[in-house]
Amino acid sequence: MQNATNIENALPQSEAQTTLNIVRERVGFVPNLFAMLAEQPGVVEAFVALDTALTNTSLSPIERQVVQLTTSVENRGHYCVAGHSIFGRSIGMPEQAIEAIRSGAKVDDERLSALHTFVVQLVRARGHVRPKDVEALTRAGFAREQILEIVMGVTLKTFSNYADSAMRLTLDKQFEPAAWSGTDEDHQ
Repeated sequence: MQNATNIENALPQSEAQTTLNIVRERVGFVPNLFAMLAEQPGVVEAFVALDTALTNTSLSPIERQVVQLTTSVENRGHYCVAGHSIFGRSIGMPEQAIEAIRSGAKVDDERLSALHTFVVQLVRARGHVRPKDVEALTRAGFAREQILEIVMGVTLKTFSNYADSAMRLTLDKQFEPAAWSGTDEDHQ
């Protein structure tokens, strides 16, 4: 794969470049994931549009990070686990929750734990959750409408996890402090 910086610099001034500029404004740099997705301008535009839609949901910023980090761990999306660990820390996500999700342990916060558990079940069952899984989530205080927002977050992260796996992304230096080697299941 080309170096992501070279990809970004090689792009013509286009809608893809405009999209990358928006990402740069939001994040402070263009992560390798977005630069790689921009190899096909329609792909990066769709990804950013879905990411923007997720940002505009009723889920809190920390809840959105729980969804994305959990999905990335379940999909063994090493690049996104590192990125969402950094993003989670930057918004004040509890360190215990970040480390628990990364290691497959229990999240202490009850609401975040229910969300984490639901996302794990959703990903592992490829969307085929049981009614009791939905009931447990709603008992934890999530509205039924938020289930659709959670599904959208899982979809967004599965998209990027699969792209990372197929294209073998290199971690950005900004994400290196949160590099993730996986869970015990990765080594079986």
